[in-house]
Amino acid sequence: MRLLLRCLRAAAFLATVSCATVASADGTLRLVNGSQLPLVDFRLGGRQLLTGALTVPPGQSIDLLIPEAGSRSVACSLGFRKGAFVDVVFRRLCGGSVIVADGKVTQYVVPRVRPEHVLRRVVFDGTDGDPAFSTGRALWGGKYRTVDGVEKKVTLVLGRQGDWTFVAEGGGAQGILSEISWPNMSTSFKFRLNDRWTSAIDRPYQRFFLSNGPPLRPVVEYLFKGYESGPETPWFGSLRPRPRPSSGFPIALAGLTLDLRGTARSGR
Repeated sequence: MRLLLRCLRAAAFLATVSCATVASADGTLRLVNGSQLPLVDFRLGGRQLLTGALTVPPGQSIDLLIPEAGSRSVACSLGFRKGAFVDVVFRRLCGGSVIVADGKVTQYVVPRVRPEHVLRRVVFDGTDGDPAFSTGRALWGGKYRTVDGVEKKVTLVLGRQGDWTFVAEGGGAQGILSEISWPNMSTSFKFRLNDRWTSAIDRPYQRFFLSNGPPLRPVVEYLFKGYESGPETPWFGSLRPRPRPSSGFPIALAGLTLDLRGTARSGR
């Protein structure tokens, strides 16, 4: 409990001001970790609330006293604490603001990380509130070889809501990304593009494999290549990639005919 000095003017035209000391209860922020990994960093208005060795495991909560009421910005990180060392896995997961009121309990739930958050890398590079992420889509490039040894390339384009399209010469496919499994305390997870194309990914979340190549070489490795800039374009449209370090642009789009039923065949 805090003591505040509150002063009142009897009327707007009077100079007399009367003051009294009144009690004011601290506000309480109930911090709930709804994600898969421990909460190791939580900042309210830029102030770190999880000091020392304090962490919040998945599915658990903690009550924190907040001495001053009001609206403040929120930021948090997930990871693992090993003594004084903090291994941060995901950043920029929380956003916006929260209003903490005197004498009341305000609950804030840290959201669960979704596969599209990771594959679009907004938990590393930025947030969907940033212009670069509100219009850009993540690009994952794959390559394979035909039966006669010719190298071909294909691009997976991933949108904000987990919507994906393949871009390739001669055909394509579309769908919605979904989670298969992501256990608590695990950095790896399994996901599916459709009933036939499933994969798994782990740190540093730079590559995954799909069995959507030609019958003789069905496994295709996909590497993160950067972001598409500008407005959303259909899968058969031209890509305008924004180069990033080691991105390997430009990506050649050629050679793979993708069966919309979930199989793939060589363009040759």
